Amino acid sequence: MDVARPGDGLGALFSSGTVVAVVGSARGDQDVVAATAATRPDVVVVDLVTARGGLAAVEQVMAHVPTPTLVVVPRAAAALAARALAAGAADVLIWAPGAAGFADALEARVRTLRGVVVIRHPRGRRDGRRPASGGEAPVIALVASTGGPAALATVLAGLAAVAAPVLVVQHIHPDFVDGLAHTLAAACPLEVVVAAEGDVLRNGVVWLAPGGRHLKLGSGGRVHLDPQPVTLHRPSGDQLLLSVAAHAGSAAVAAVLTGMGDDGARGLLAVRQAGGATLAQDRATCAVFGMPAAAQRLGATQRMLPIGDVARALVAAVRERTP
Repeated sequence: MDVARPGDGLGALFSSGTVVAVVGSARGDQDVVAATAATRPDVVVVDLVTARGGLAAVEQVMAHVPTPTLVVVPRAAAALAARALAAGAADVLIWAPGAAGFADALEARVRTLRGVVVIRHPRGRRDGRRPASGGEAPVIALVASTGGPAALATVLAGLAAVAAPVLVVQHIHPDFVDGLAHTLAAACPLEVVVAAEGDVLRNGVVWLAPGGRHLKLGSGGRVHLDPQPVTLHRPSGDQLLLSVAAHAGSAAVAAVLTGMGDDGARGLLAVRQAGGATLAQDRATCAVFGMPAAAQRLGATQRMLPIGDVARALVAAVRERTP
């Protein structure tokens, strides 16, 4: 497996590896793009700890030479990590070179990203439109994992006038949730908040699941945060969608986006069985097709769509279900 990386901070960790081969390195943002174009690696590893301007490197790689990209960040750089994910990075790893198993974790993450499908991702611009608010409306629920921040930014940017609250589960390290919320808010015309127990849902507001607890739709149109059940992913997409199916029924509008594994598939099926609208991101535009594929296998999806078409489909489904 080949990997291009900027800087020398991670070089020693790869130098003795037998699986990962370093085919190039670069120090400046443009050098990263040039090295990626010249060597065509399987994965680009961007060191945001020792490198300068690494975020621009992610943006430039994804805009000009789309390649699965792993960013390595210090623990205190949650906002920076969230911005890198929104720019198109496929995954984030917290810098811990002295910790037991860090080199193995780094190599495993690179191996996982090999073969991930990425698409050209120039950064978007906020268009300044104001969200709709007020009135009863259906509920939108979105679930994503690997590659999700970029996919979510694309979808949310198209929901400017949607007459529904939006509940989001994104598999991400708890340290990065606040940063992701700020990044998504900057990328879309909606208000984005980290969900708190008892929040009253409002149209045109995005509630992002916090770390360590399941985000659920509770009774009376309120947010419920639940530590149970203990699952592989907490927050879990299945738990969100099961609660939306139970409380919103045919007014539910749900989508499973890019991600590894099968989280969200069972919940999406419940939404469909309750009469709600169900969508999933198609293979061609997914970073990892695992979660949408699992939903498709279960018969949970009514439509498989490119990520650029998901927002329009969500808006149309909401309109059909608005009293």
